[in-house]
Amino acid sequence: MSRRLVGWEALGVALLRVLLVPIAALIRVSDPRPWSEQADWILLGAVGYAVVVLGLALRASSVPPGGWRPYAVLDMLFVGLLAWQSGGAFSEMRAVLAALPFVVAFVGRPRSTAAFAVLSVGVYLAAAEAPAGTPDSAYVAAEGLLIAWCGGLAILLNVVITRARDQALALAAERQHLVEDTQGAIERERQLLAYRLHDDAIQSLQAARLQLDRAGRGDPAALDGAREAITDALEQLRDTVADLRPADVERVGLSNALHQTALRLLDQAQGVTPQVEIDVTPDVEGIDDELWFALARELLANAVAHSHARHITLTLARIDDHISLAVDDDGHGMQPGRRRQARREGHIGLASCAERAAAHGGTFDISSQPGRGTNVAATLPIRLTASSGNRS
Repeated sequence: MSRRLVGWEALGVALLRVLLVPIAALIRVSDPRPWSEQADWILLGAVGYAVVVLGLALRASSVPPGGWRPYAVLDMLFVGLLAWQSGGAFSEMRAVLAALPFVVAFVGRPRSTAAFAVLSVGVYLAAAEAPAGTPDSAYVAAEGLLIAWCGGLAILLNVVITRARDQALALAAERQHLVEDTQGAIERERQLLAYRLHDDAIQSLQAARLQLDRAGRGDPAALDGAREAITDALEQLRDTVADLRPADVERVGLSNALHQTALRLLDQAQGVTPQVEIDVTPDVEGIDDELWFALARELLANAVAHSHARHITLTLARIDDHISLAVDDDGHGMQPGRRRQARREGHIGLASCAERAAAHGGTFDISSQPGRGTNVAATLPIRLTASSGNRS
């Protein structure tokens, strides 16, 4: 992603550059040290340069072609020349030299900020050699160190900004991927629902209709076949509805809903059926039951289907002002990189749980090693979970 300034940011920098010109002119008038005639020409050139760049910023949605670096170098050059011609080591422009790395800190990476911090010190040391002043070496060293210290502060600021920017970009990319994966999962679930309705319930109802037609033509025995086909269709539809909404949490309570869900998952499990233990403390009931049910169901289904465990434990408990959900199994564990592979294959259960926990200000952690089982823990603050939909 481009690190160039865009929009109002580019315009803001251009305006600050223009505003620096009258400030320099005011210093020129009030400075007791005489400025050279060349300084006036340099100041006039700075005016033209600032106006041109402002015009380009007004016309473009980003900084002018070439990126921000050439303009930062030109800024340093103009300020350095003004410092040379307006007192050298004593020039008031040395404050501007110390400030320029901070501008770079908002647009570049730490390495670029460090380079311009070093450049600002070098420009000051070069300007200190101007014949306009005769400072001693201690004064020049002190001012140079002060500018270097400001540069170090700019680097630190840039590190903070860069980390925040990278984290924001990574989070945005993660959410975009999750949205795309979710849309894909929705489409797959719709297709699966259509196949189940077509291949199961609809076929049974068609068979019932044929049996009813036979009964209408005088075959009473066909009524038994029609009843059987209708019964099969009802069972298939109940199973489909149960998959869409496995339990009525508000009616039966969170703990009962999780136990019912566990029984259904175990009935559908293939291979070795694990032993599942569910422990929901009473002080958790009623605090955003729907959210905790959704998280627990996803983690429990994932453990039953993929862990190949003999024992699975689900614990939901209150710890001070937080609620913590933990799902532990003694299964095969997860191979390194398995979560990324699962995402690519369209399995977004863990990713959606992590996103949901983060959206509620909580944490989501997975600890797993091949052959040593898996521990998944989600912790959310009660003051946030309670505000998102308590059960009365």
